[in-house]
Amino acid sequence: VNPGFCEANHVYLRYCSSDGWSGDRMEKSEVGFSFRGARIVEELITTLTTNTTYGPLDPLEAKVLFTGCSAGGRGAMFNMDRVKSRLPNAYGLFDSGWWLTIDPMMRSSSSSSSSQISLVRQAQLGFDLFNASLDESCLASQISSEGWKCFFAPITLPFVETPSLSQVFQYDKFQLFEDTGGLRPPYDGEAAAYAEQFRSSMLQSFAAVADLSQSHKSDDFVVTATGQISIYSPACYDHCSIESSRFALTRPTAPGAEGNASSPTLSELVTQWFFNVSSSQRSSEHSEAMDSQIRIVDACHGFNCSRSC
Repeated sequence: VNPGFCEANHVYLRYCSSDGWSGDRMEKSEVGFSFRGARIVEELITTLTTNTTYGPLDPLEAKVLFTGCSAGGRGAMFNMDRVKSRLPNAYGLFDSGWWLTIDPMMRSSSSSSSSQISLVRQAQLGFDLFNASLDESCLASQISSEGWKCFFAPITLPFVETPSLSQVFQYDKFQLFEDTGGLRPPYDGEAAAYAEQFRSSMLQSFAAVADLSQSHKSDDFVVTATGQISIYSPACYDHCSIESSRFALTRPTAPGAEGNASSPTLSELVTQWFFNVSSSQRSSEHSEAMDSQIRIVDACHGFNCSRSC
């Protein structure tokens, strides 16, 4: 079922820090909690490389796929280069952690919930509340009052030096729920228009981290091979798949299209990408490293239009 990783060891770190694995606040905050997500990640690596119960892991030899979904995907992104500094053969798989700074939908209906807080506002509040430890290069690029922007993938990923693969659902279920004030499909009227605006903003955000203008284009998807940031983006209304059967089922192709070698599942792609990029990074052969960078971006038409959504 998974020949590339069937003999790998799987370490699962349960999410308990409520800070996107970014916090570095020991003392209790004004809400009565400490936020230690970034420190927990550091301690995990220490445990894996020193505790004889678990091996220990040889930091110079082990090939490591550092991954997570949703808050875990964002946390893997924030901590990736720090993990890479301790585990040189570590690479990132970030599932559904691609937050956008898009404005939420302004609902004309009086039923709109006043308790909804936009993701931008959540980031602004969380940055100080968590004493967030984000990517140092990204933080250095922002003025001190706008470090919160480094919670957003299109802003922080260009500063992440470690090769990574991001799965980004073009109609991300979590973000659309947040940004529409708690609405779920079927969408109509202003919500349907907002969902398409959201998808357009998502596609534009990819161009913020990689130039797609030279991509090879087909009717159904876009594929290119440039840069350190690989993107896999089905046009699905979904959120997270690496912990479900959809990891091996979803293919970014248009409805009615036949699956082929150019439209792998995420499971197939991760195996190909991870072993290619780890081998090319070790050999330092630039041409091989370039071939390990992938963009598969669905270009089908309509809401939730990928063949296997």
